[in-house]
Amino acid sequence: MLQFIGILHPEIMNNEFLISYFGGGHMSGGSIVLYAILGLSSLVSMLVGKRLQKKFALYSQVPVDMSGREIAERMLAENGITDVKVISTGGRLTDHYN
Repeated sequence: MLQFIGILHPEIMNNEFLISYFGGGHMSGGSIVLYAILGLSSLVSMLVGKRLQKKFALYSQVPVDMSGREIAERMLAENGITDVKVISTGGRLTDHYN
């Protein structure tokens, strides 16, 4: 854990704050809460990622007669927007807006 913090904030690696916060190497109340929060957020992140992958795999099998570019151009035209340029980008889940 200390190495990870050192990567993010190298200026605090030798600071007394770390020693006092982490209890000098012993599990303090603060570090237990910190590890619980990190563990829970990691678990939630993994579950959301797996669900997203399953949904994408499911809906990528649905046949579509238009490309994303064509759909975007049609939506813009139907709403009278003519000053936006739509470009295609290869790959999966590569949509972006500038």
